[in-house]
Amino acid sequence: MIIIRRCTPVPALLLTCFMSLMMLCTSDIYALINYLSFAQWLWTGLAILGMMVLRVKQPHLHRPIKVSLICPIVFLVCCIFLTVAPMFAEPFETRMVLLVMLAGLPVYLVFFYKSKRFSVPKDSLTVKMTKFLQRTLEVVTLDEKFS
Repeated sequence: MIIIRRCTPVPALLLTCFMSLMMLCTSDIYALINYLSFAQWLWTGLAILGMMVLRVKQPHLHRPIKVSLICPIVFLVCCIFLTVAPMFAEPFETRMVLLVMLAGLPVYLVFFYKSKRFSVPKDSLTVKMTKFLQRTLEVVTLDEKFS
């Protein structure tokens, strides 16, 4: 969503501001760096692994940039090292980061997973949230802005 007059992503900026303020509440900046770097290298490594799996399983797809598989493999090995090394050096912090990331799994399962197991009115909830943000922040989605 972007603001109508200035074309700026206000909801994303507000979320980033809120998260930055929450990060300032920590007393140890090095612990914060350890938390964030572990999560960042974990997700980067998973993205590279996904890219490699898609490249092997769907080689017929058009790719504008083709790189030898050696580069992603070396990068993936580095990501694995940067993810596994903190598990031995700082096991408590690593477990805490994994718990925080796993805490998002129920939210994903309830609101985003395409399943009939949960009877949550997700469509009405997301529509209400979108309309509330659009009225409060005077924003529209990109599709509405450029159509």
